[in-house]
Formats: sequence, C-alpha cells, structure tokens
Amino acid sequence: MAALLAGFLWGRPWWFGTHLGASRVPTPSLISRDTLWIHYHERVPYYITSPTGVTGLCAEPVRRALERSGLPHRWRLTPPRRQLLWLRTRTREAHAAVGWFRTPERETWGRFSIPIHRDGPTVAIVRQGDARIPPETTAVALLSRHDLLLLTKAGYAYGPWLDPLLERHAPPRMVSAGDVPVLLRMIVHGRADYLFMAREEAEALLAGSDPLLAELRTVLLRDAPPGPTRHVLFGAGVPDAWIARLDEALREITVAVAAPSPEGWLTTFRSVHEANP
Repeated sequence: MAALLAGFLWGRPWWFGTHLGASRVPTPSLISRDTLWIHYHERVPYYITSPTGVTGLCAEPVRRALERSGLPHRWRLTPPRRQLLWLRTRTREAHAAVGWFRTPERETWGRFSIPIHRDGPTVAIVRQGDARIPPETTAVALLSRHDLLLLTKAGYAYGPWLDPLLERHAPPRMVSAGDVPVLLRMIVHGRADYLFMAREEAEALLAGSDPLLAELRTVLLRDAPPGPTRHVLFGAGVPDAWIARLDEALREITVAVAAPSPEGWLTTFRSVHEANP
C-alpha cells in the first residue's frame, strides 16, 4: 500500500479543473498564462482528492473561494518539493500552492494569501509499547533526549515554535523524503522513535483503517501553543489583482461557511479509497 501511495504521489501528475475528469497532461510549453494553476498533494486531513474535486481542511475553503472569485484555474496534484520548485522558477506563469506555512525564506520570493487554516497544537507520535516516552511531556524534554531518534520530513517547515526548538536542541534526527504514511510506518518498525505533527492530522491518520497504525499513539506536549496558520503560496507570475480577488473570496466564505471537522474529511477519504482500491 505504501509503495502504491508513493507512486501515486511521486509519479506522473494529474491535471484537472474544479471537477475531476480525464485530461491530457500538458507539457510546460502548453501551460496557459491566463490560468491560475493550484498545486496540492494528498495529505489527510488537509488535501484529499474526491470524485467531485479536491477537498480537505485546507483545500475545501480554497476551492470554494476560487469558485466564488471566478478566477480561471486548474488543480494539479504535485509533490511538495516540486511545488516549491515550480513556484520559484516558472515566473512567467501563474502558479500557487495550497496549505504552506509562512516562513521568512519563502517571503523572499513568494506571496501569501490570508490564512486558510490554523493547525491544532503539535503532538508527538510514538510506538504504543515505548515505555521511555510518557503519555504527556514537553517538546523540550523530548528534544533533550539523546537516546531517542526524531524523524522529520525533508523540505518541511514545522512552524515558528518548533523549528527554533529543533535548531536549538539539535536532537538526534533522521530525515526522510517519504510521505506521512511512510513516516508512520518507519516509527512502527523502529527505524526512528518519534515524529511531530498537528493534532488533527494525527487523530485523522491514527483513526484510519490501517491496522498497522494501531501500534502507534499520540503524546500530548504541554508546551505546545496553537499551531501556525496555513496559506496559499503564490509564485511571482500571479497578478496582484488575482491574489486580492482570492483573499476577498476567502473572507466571504470564511464568514458564510463553517469548516467541517477533521472526522468529516476522514470519512471522505475512506469513501473515496474504498470505492477506488
């Protein structure tokens, strides 16, 4: 299953408009400059591909806002690091990516929408039987342990609270380019001892149907503040007027529509993948 999912994420991309449908994959020379290309990747509960379009805690408000704004757009399923590459290098085209943290480095070359989601507090994911880690602790206590191996994802920012802690404490660390399900399996099989993620993501993933993940548990971090906000990140080729239109539509739908719970996105994820095994 992990290999299948990795191939799905890192293989040939999918291109589609607001509603999914068969379409030819365009080459870079055929990409229209009059279209806003919205990049995302599969990650429960934030971005989920369904038969009617892209949904999830981050993707759903953006999809609604794009429809409300009337901006010409198409969604593209793109691996995370490739998203950043396209946004930084394809400056003559209009590219945007959904759900990115606002960091000083990204602000040097990109622009951001208003917030589309705020993560819950960070938790740690560990093996059920690891008696070295209590049910509740602090991030500082974990990062100060040299007998524990932290697992992080290559190229990811963990937000303005956790990133400085990682730099300050410099814990023993393994970095992997695998997607989140692969990282969880690495913890199960003892290749590393713990990883960090937002509470809503941990709850959604560990409540899934994969029996292997029943061997994991969450650890509450008493020093964790509310998580950072996520945004749409825009490349240099996106006109300022388009960003303003999307921001205005986001403000309107934020007032008009309450976001469903992570459990709702998990139900969507299950129904999609049970119908398309």
